[in-house]
Amino acid sequence: MWLATSILTIKADNPNIWGTETNGVRAGCWFPTGTNASSIGIIPELEYGITTNGPADKILVFLPPESSRYKMALFDEHGKPVSKTKVGESIGKTIQAQPHTINWQHGYVSFGLTRGHLEPTGDGPLLLSNYFQITNSGRYRLELQIGIVWFIPLMKRDAVPQFLFLPPVDAEIYIRLK
Repeated sequence: MWLATSILTIKADNPNIWGTETNGVRAGCWFPTGTNASSIGIIPELEYGITTNGPADKILVFLPPESSRYKMALFDEHGKPVSKTKVGESIGKTIQAQPHTINWQHGYVSFGLTRGHLEPTGDGPLLLSNYFQITNSGRYRLELQIGIVWFIPLMKRDAVPQFLFLPPVDAEIYIRLK
């Protein structure tokens, strides 16, 4: 998949790229098309029950606070990591999920996942320029992970909250700076 910044051009039939499924849930990212945005944006997504039969048609997960919701890395065409901005440095934190802290006052969002449906994890696109110091046009590889908290075993009264970053989504992109 290749994208350009001023006119987003998708080199794929499907603008969604997915990571590996784990326990019936997988992370993905969608590159919005049909826009004249000046920066590449991604919309992180979750999907449940694609290849495995989960315990229910719908499960409840929690998205952690912004600092732990996403983990991103961007690599140039030589495999060298692109420097992060201050905002980029502030994300990707691992947390210890505690039952009494999983609430809206602490930045968590409850999130129902229905079998076979895509669910965006935020209010809009994450602009890569907010997270990375992109100084050159060229080919890049974006690695995105989405953090979730769910209760193991699922749907049980004595379940224990568990935080994990889902397996990464790898997207090959092209960035053209103006």
